[in-house]
Amino acid sequence: MPSSARSESTLISRRALLRLAGGSAALLACGGLRVWCADATPAAIVPGAAVDFGVCGGLGNAGTYKEALADYIEEGVGNLLMPDKDDATFAKRSGEIAAAVVPVRCCNTFIPAALKSVGPAAAHDAILAYADTAFKRARACGVTTITFGSGGSRKVPDGFAKDEAAKQFTALLTRLGPLAAAQQVVVAVEPLNVGECNFLNSIGDVAAVVGPANHPAVGITADLYHMVLAGDLPADLEKHIGLLRHFHIAEKLKRAMPGVAGDDFRGWFRVLAKHGWKGRMSIESNGGGDAAAYSKSIAYLRAQAKEAGI
Repeated sequence: MPSSARSESTLISRRALLRLAGGSAALLACGGLRVWCADATPAAIVPGAAVDFGVCGGLGNAGTYKEALADYIEEGVGNLLMPDKDDATFAKRSGEIAAAVVPVRCCNTFIPAALKSVGPAAAHDAILAYADTAFKRARACGVTTITFGSGGSRKVPDGFAKDEAAKQFTALLTRLGPLAAAQQVVVAVEPLNVGECNFLNSIGDVAAVVGPANHPAVGITADLYHMVLAGDLPADLEKHIGLLRHFHIAEKLKRAMPGVAGDDFRGWFRVLAKHGWKGRMSIESNGGGDAAAYSKSIAYLRAQAKEAGI
């Protein structure tokens, strides 16, 4: 998503909150007397930087991420936005979102495995109802991008044709686009490696279902860990740069934090620089780390990004 994380308008009026929530007290609780649900200014912005660097992790670790100079947090939809819970339950969570010392700007782990995106048990109507609640709560709390990985939901059942699954998935994205756009949210589908899902493994696979949906609120999250395992190269990213909305990044070996083994990401970053891409890049790695580890990793990415021209 072309990010102006520094200038995006997460500030919304109390009247807008009421309209979004249908008058519910739950969303009014998101920020209390304040009219925004998260600080509109990400922490520790690097002046002039085109890319903000964040961390996929829990809201409870916001203090660690702030110390590491992360710009934002990326949380799970179910944990953060609770689309399967009522407004009263969400109200308790929304207060924590409002108080976070680093803002939550993105979410992942979108659709539960029980709600099938493809196959004979595809449940598109149920997914749309779940997503609509997620989008409304996302807007209220300043989340602008939701990554659609959800390997359990989109796994193609044995014996079901993958070309038919692709048609089903595009049909779902076509319906999700207007719902997301109505709440100023973008849905970005990510490739998942074959060890995690048997469907949409490369950026080209994802583009083949996202492109036909033909909606600006539907795009791609380029997850470099999964893409490298699929054999993708910077040229593949460039081929589909027009659909790029978000980034996930980790090293190939053990999905470690960038900088642990010294992976060189500059070839990918040069593609972003060439096309003037501006957005967010989330560290999504195995295992956690303390503030020093995250700080080192973010600094590593910023240094390579600078060298590549972004």
